[in-house]
Amino acid sequence: MNIIKTKINGVLLVKNNTFYDIRGKLIQALNSKFLKESNLRMKPNLTLITHSLQNTIRGMHNQYKNPQDKLVTVIDGKIQDVVIDLKKSSSTFASYESFEINEKTGYSLYIPHWCAHGFLTKTKKSIICYNINNEYDPESQQTIKWNDDIIDIKWKINEKSKAILSKKDQLGINFSQSHFFK
Repeated sequence: MNIIKTKINGVLLVKNNTFYDIRGKLIQALNSKFLKESNLRMKPNLTLITHSLQNTIRGMHNQYKNPQDKLVTVIDGKIQDVVIDLKKSSSTFASYESFEINEKTGYSLYIPHWCAHGFLTKTKKSIICYNINNEYDPESQQTIKWNDDIIDIKWKINEKSKAILSKKDQLGINFSQSHFFK
């Protein structure tokens, strides 16, 4: 496993160990020893798996109480994964970064708790696995508008009107209304 730093402070691309043989492949997407050696204090205690259709946007989500670090891995398909830095003391505060993650590249994305996270599915279906270090807390979860004017995410979708969104994601708050981290 290798770690690649990204533009956003604390967000890391993790190159997973992948092993191939005549049966297919095995991907080591989580290794607690590696996390510890890399000074990532994440101890996952929750795993979520989403199945999403093409042009689905999930996000931009985070929790401001009981915050969650995430390790996101694409099991099948391809996504545009996006993070927004919500940490006021960060040099990358209020900026976003976008990543293409798919099952072929062998990368996972580590997202620290001070970032909002979301993704757009780019294939007919995508299966995404989240390893998370804290329980879901609906009282402190916030959803920032996927198309907020301040952040202005460049979603790689032909027509925004074709985006599939949950009601919660459609009703997200403006970035300026967000809870931020120190």
